[in-house]
Amino acid sequence: MIFVVDNLQHYLMADVLESQYSMLIKKLDQSTNFEEIRHSHDVFLSTITSHTFINNKPVNHCLTEIMKACQQYCEYVNGVKPIANEESENFIEHLSQCFARQSGLLFKLLSSIQNRTTGTKLGQLLLRIDYNRYFSKHGHDIGRIIS
Repeated sequence: MIFVVDNLQHYLMADVLESQYSMLIKKLDQSTNFEEIRHSHDVFLSTITSHTFINNKPVNHCLTEIMKACQQYCEYVNGVKPIANEESENFIEHLSQCFARQSGLLFKLLSSIQNRTTGTKLGQLLLRIDYNRYFSKHGHDIGRIIS
């Protein structure tokens, strides 16, 4: 779980937000009128929205479900929501399957987006997530879990 979440965080913070913010600041420093500043800000917002998948419902849903599974696991480990011993094994198995299904689906969705665009940032994210070729090798298993 931490591997996927850590790579998603790095993508969002470093590859998208930090790089776009520095580009915006550079353009603001070079701007000479309000319209240039407004246009630069609009470009910044649309790029951030696009690269963070806010308007891409399937990817957004996968990200939400992945974060829910992580949060439920943390609550379980920290004892926030105690679970009876006999239900504990089923709960962990359910979380594991949910996380595997959603992270596999996320990889497939992001791969299909990467195939349609030329963005190198998304390609870097996919390379990081598929670092040991886990998703590439187990793609057929993910499809079986989803159905």
